[in-house]
Amino acid sequence: MSASVKMIRFLIFLSGILMILTYFIFINAEMKLIIVQSDWISNDLFFTLSSGAFASTLVVLLSEVRHYLKLKRNSKCCMYQQIENLLFL
Repeated sequence: MSASVKMIRFLIFLSGILMILTYFIFINAEMKLIIVQSDWISNDLFFTLSSGAFASTLVVLLSEVRHYLKLKRNSKCCMYQQIENLLFL
């Protein structure tokens, strides 16, 4: 379970970085500070990519939290069963 906790901490950090990056790209698009317009890349593409990466890391984070809680509940049930078996021997 410690690996799950480390993964959750990493995903929280990564989603925070991506959220800040998405916010700065949005502010840049509104205030027109840096304008990137070419045939292949634009400001809207940067915003779409960063917000998509943020959303996907958020989904993975929620999935990892759910998996961690499920493991924790299962280990707690196994521990109670083992204690119950020891007491009734």
